[in-house]
Amino acid sequence: MRSLCRPLWLSVHDRCWVQALLQVFSLEFGRGKGLVRAGQPVSASDSFYRLVWGTFNAKGAFPDGILAGALADGSIALWDPSKIVQGQGNASLIAQLQAHKGPVKALEFNRLSPNLLASGGVDGELKIWAITDPKAPTPYPAVAEAGAPGGSLGITHLTWNPKVAHILATGTETGVVKVWDMKKRSLVMELADKQGRMKRFSVVAWHPVFATQLVVGCADDLSPLLQIWDLRKYTMPIRELLGHEKGVVTASWCTQDPGMLLSSGKDGRTILWDVSPQQDLPLGQPIGEFSAGLGEYVHDLAWSPSNPGVFAAASLGGGENHSGAVWIQTLAAFTEPRLHPQYSEDGFSGSSTAASAAPPLARAPVWLKRPAAATFGFGGRLVWVTNTKRQDGSVMATLSLKQDCCIGYLEQGYDQHSPGAVLQGSLYC
Repeated sequence: MRSLCRPLWLSVHDRCWVQALLQVFSLEFGRGKGLVRAGQPVSASDSFYRLVWGTFNAKGAFPDGILAGALADGSIALWDPSKIVQGQGNASLIAQLQAHKGPVKALEFNRLSPNLLASGGVDGELKIWAITDPKAPTPYPAVAEAGAPGGSLGITHLTWNPKVAHILATGTETGVVKVWDMKKRSLVMELADKQGRMKRFSVVAWHPVFATQLVVGCADDLSPLLQIWDLRKYTMPIRELLGHEKGVVTASWCTQDPGMLLSSGKDGRTILWDVSPQQDLPLGQPIGEFSAGLGEYVHDLAWSPSNPGVFAAASLGGGENHSGAVWIQTLAAFTEPRLHPQYSEDGFSGSSTAASAAPPLARAPVWLKRPAAATFGFGGRLVWVTNTKRQDGSVMATLSLKQDCCIGYLEQGYDQHSPGAVLQGSLYC
């Protein structure tokens, strides 16, 4: 979702699965108003399974991008959010596509090629849509997941690779992740847990930085696992995240700090994980938990793409009308993890014991670290530290400079000279 960029947010209301409403909200943090409705609710033909916000502008015709909804009646609806904000109601509907035979369970825009939209349904078909003309999207030939007419392995989730535009991954109801090359329209590889614990995937998400890594979540209550896989070591996962007591519902990777991963489960808990490269452990470390006031459980999570540390949690709610709710939270909402499930030798969950994890946010988020630092030492030495964008450490250089020369140099304007010149020693006297 790109809502906080404008800043706008959206929500879906499903009341008794009869009326589905789409709403757009404005986030006004600085004015103390919080979440403010922008425009009027728009009705949909059926309940939502997925809702995504793309950045495709179509020559300036859609300044706020395009909203796409995956609906239970097998269709995909496209809306113009700018018209929703303006209060134009049903006139905001751009097109409605009859996409699949059965509910559409998976939907996502391509970040690198915003005119491409991928969809997957319970019919097992993977479809790519070109929305160069959003009023009349062009479908490419469907890919049957099972290799048979109509397919049989329902697609539960899909995701485009954020680094390679033509690579896409799908998760199925049988616990298999398939990686596709959409240029060649061919299957690259399959990933599956050899112990048979991952029965049905609820979420598949690529690592924001490392193009060969992805995380998958299992919806089965007997094995509520998250696994991180590397395509270069596709025989087994490189890390497992054990913390939920019931099936995993969704997960979201923080783009500003890829070492932070959010997940929610049917146990009503939302867990913040430390999966940074420094934590070179087979098991991921939970560093925070959030579970208050979200009804039954969180069924969707999304980090803000522009506001570090801010995320949205959507819940169907536990009221008699099953009215939904969207909550905007920050990292300050997390408390120390409560429990950590113990797994038996056969890989299935058993009793729970107290977690030995560190206090919440024991590791500072990347965006809070200093981008650079410098200090003088004895003998005219200057130590310069620069934090790289990657999480594998920083670069440190030590120089020997005459103190009087440095003082005169600072008076002339230190910021006019590049750090590279300092590191190369060209500023010696």
